[in-house]
Amino acid sequence: MGEAVHTLSIIIPAYNEEKTIAELLQRVLDADLGTGIERELIVVNDCSTDSTEQIVEDFIAHHADAPIVYLKHERNYGKGMAVRTGIRAVTGDYIVMQDADLELDPNDFKKMLPFLLSGEYHVVYGLSLIHISEPTRQAEISYAVFCLKKKKKKQTKTASDKNTKK
Repeated sequence: MGEAVHTLSIIIPAYNEEKTIAELLQRVLDADLGTGIERELIVVNDCSTDSTEQIVEDFIAHHADAPIVYLKHERNYGKGMAVRTGIRAVTGDYIVMQDADLELDPNDFKKMLPFLLSGEYHVVYGLSLIHISEPTRQAEISYAVFCLKKKKKKQTKTASDKNTKK
């Protein structure tokens, strides 16, 4: 019997990201998610005025088998609306946001997945932490995962329980 397959929906809001969007899309496609995890990329172009749209369309044309959904706003509504637009298009089991500016590493998704897959948490947050070492001033990047645990369900009494005398 095969391992259960889950899909991670990766929402990528983009606004004027012509310098980074192609590399970011490739990094997201190449990121190791582990076994039993598929991905879908949902790119939401928030009315970019540069060549972001053409770059994304070219990328999709050259990666025809890649699970990429491309959506665009006809006017700039801001990142929050781009994320909400992406959420409406999600078909996966789990959702993660990935900024298009290469600030975050898509390989970090794998660090969050065990917490998501455990079923114990409603929300899992990943956070990149940067520490500057003295005296070299070299940046060290570490990663932390924060989880919101699910509440335990209260046991409710059924009608037959209420009628039982003790």
